[in-house]
Amino acid sequence: MTSFPFFNLGDLIDRARDPGKPAIVDLGGATPREVSFAALDGAANAVARALSRAGWGRGERIAILSANRWEFVAAYFGIM
Repeated sequence: MTSFPFFNLGDLIDRARDPGKPAIVDLGGATPREVSFAALDGAANAVARALSRAGWGRGERIAILSANRWEFVAAYFGIM
């Protein structure tokens, strides 16, 4: 059995890094948009809070319909 140094995908993020640095460069609009680690984290937390308030719980299935944009990543992380 292989031993991994993490327990979930959130463990892959180095929390000691500068939260103001770009996490994603979204090329889906008219101009490129840089999204920082802090902004991505805040958006993912907002998605998680909204789903929780709406009554969604662990183990439930949620689909994402999205263009290839940074908001997809925020929704994906928030759902996890």
